[in-house]
Amino acid sequence: MVDLKGKTAIITGASSGIGAALALEFSQKGARLTLAARRLDRLKEVARKCPGEVLPLAADLTQDSD
Repeated sequence: MVDLKGKTAIITGASSGIGAALALEFSQKGARLTLAARRLDRLKEVARKCPGEVLPLAADLTQDSD
């Protein structure tokens, strides 16, 4: 099992699917997380399930203004 303590992961598309699964897995292995997706409400749901330090950020990475 990989130990991610002391590491920080930035996960885009983290509000569902593979991104949400990675967020949960990485947080369980000790990583600090920054989660990005368009819907903050869904990101907050994912963040609540993750142990440790998690920063959810609403952003549409297809838009230069975000």
